[in-house]
Amino acid sequence: MKPNFIWINGEFVPCEDAEVDVFAPTRQTSHLVFEDIRCYDTPDGPAVFRLGDHLEQFLEAIHARGYDVRYDVDDLCDTVYRTVTYNGVREGSIRPAMYLNGEHTDIPKLAVATWAWPAYTAQESESWGFKKAVAMSSGKIPETAALFLVDDHRIYTPPSEIFGNRVIRDSVITLARDLGFSVHVQPLSREWLYRADEVFLSTTVAEITPVKEIDGRVAAANVPGPVTSALQSAFFETTRGRGRRSMEWLEWVWNSYVGM
Repeated sequence: MKPNFIWINGEFVPCEDAEVDVFAPTRQTSHLVFEDIRCYDTPDGPAVFRLGDHLEQFLEAIHARGYDVRYDVDDLCDTVYRTVTYNGVREGSIRPAMYLNGEHTDIPKLAVATWAWPAYTAQESESWGFKKAVAMSSGKIPETAALFLVDDHRIYTPPSEIFGNRVIRDSVITLARDLGFSVHVQPLSREWLYRADEVFLSTTVAEITPVKEIDGRVAAANVPGPVTSALQSAFFETTRGRGRRSMEWLEWVWNSYVGM
């Protein structure tokens, strides 16, 4: 699955014509910043999940690298609406990216791509046998893990200030508290993984994905467990425009941008 057209610095370019020089700084170094965003099909048309928050996170990451771009959040929101409409996507992934290309290495380029990608289901994630390595840091679960544990119906997650994970992480914590679960943000050791009643990962692309096995051990007898299932249902209702947070978190493309 790939986009038909990519927006690059103000123009739509056919995907096959969007090229990056093999010797460009982005290809040779790590001068690439991108953000994963999801668009969901709702009865009122395609809606982007927490678009403004994602784009603020994207621009913060660019500025943290020491670069300035001439687009602000409102400009990029409009660009996302146009790109989704131009490609005819109703449900899929959206990826804005900043990269360096050519001789002017101090002038970054921006691109926005979108392509059809249906939402995950719990059954699919389990049948595909997802695997994720979690590298421990001084015996603690790192803040990059995007990991949540459930112990006696209480939810625990390690502290995190990572740019690329804040939006979905905040969404999960907010939905959990809306459902009446207590959420505790604290350092967690490896032993927490083994004693937890439920374990799940949360990312923009994979949404809320239950963990079935850890280090060859069964993580839970029933996957997904009741807490994970409740959060998956709340997330699904929200992204379909039927949840308590839908009006706050969804940006409907056809209401925001009309016509091409």
